[in-house]
Amino acid sequence: MGIGNVIKRLRLIRGYNQKYMASQLGISERQYNNIENEITVKVTEARKKRIAEILEIDSDLLREDGSVMLNFQSNVISGSKESASLGETELQSLDLLVKRIDFMEKQSEQDRGMIKELMQQLKMSRAIIDKFINLDEQ
Repeated sequence: MGIGNVIKRLRLIRGYNQKYMASQLGISERQYNNIENEITVKVTEARKKRIAEILEIDSDLLREDGSVMLNFQSNVISGSKESASLGETELQSLDLLVKRIDFMEKQSEQDRGMIKELMQQLKMSRAIIDKFINLDEQ
C-alpha cells in the first residue's frame, strides 16, 4: 500500500471528501485524485506536511511505503492521544469501507447528473407552459 492509499483511508476516516481536501491544498480535485491514486509521481514534503495538517496527524506518519496504517495515533479515530495498532482484520474492514464509500460517491455523481437532466426538462416544460399561457391570454 502506497502513500496515496494511506491518505485516502485517513481522509475517509476523517469524513472529508476529495473536493474539501483539494480546496484546502489549493489544487484541483483532479490533482488531488491523482495523489490518492498515486498517479502523481511523488508527494513533496511540503505537500505531505499540509495534508497531515488537514488530516490532523503528525506528518511523520505519512510514509511513502504506506506503513502508517499499521501504527498510527488513535486520535484520528477517537480523539485520544494514545497509540493504536491496526491488525490485518481492521485494515480489511477499512478497505471494505473505502470501497463502499467509493461506490456511494460514484452513485451520488450519477444521481446529480440525473437531477440536472430533470431540472433542465422541468425548465423546458415550464417555458412551454408559459408560452401556452401567454397565447391563451392574447
